[in-house]
Parts: sequence; C-alpha cells; structure tokens
Amino acid sequence: MKVRREVLARIAEGGSYQTICNELNMGAPTIHAMIDSMIRDGYLEDLRCRGCRMCSKGCGGTHEGGTRMCALTSKGMGFIEIG
Repeated sequence: MKVRREVLARIAEGGSYQTICNELNMGAPTIHAMIDSMIRDGYLEDLRCRGCRMCSKGCGGTHEGGTRMCALTSKGMGFIEIG
C-alpha cells in the first residue's frame, strides 16, 4: 500500500509517468498497471481530453503520443491524507 500511496501523491503533485518511474525506481509498465488498477478501484479518474486548451500540454486537444492524464478522486485524496 505504501507504493500505491506514493504514486497517488506524485500524481496529486502533477508528476508525469516518467517522473514517477524515475523517483520510485520502477518501470513504466508497472506504473501503468498500478494506475489502471487505481482507476478501477476508484482512487483515480481517467481524464479524457475534450479539446480545451486549459491543460499544461498545450496540445489543442490532440494529445499526440498517447498522453494520458489522471486526477485523484475524493477516495484517492482520502487515501493519501490518511498516510
């Protein structure tokens, strides 16, 4: 559970997949699997681009290269606050 909490905390801070992988010394497939699991378990929400220009990616809604964004749900926020 400690690693799950660490991943959630880094996502809450705006960390990218690569940053999370580097900081936790874990491979991208492992982090992707953990994030998928946390989405299924209700700790994260998978954000879908709706074509707005408000995110930091500045892509105009194209998200080229498979960029994926997630946000903590209230359940996820509660989980990191407990720790």
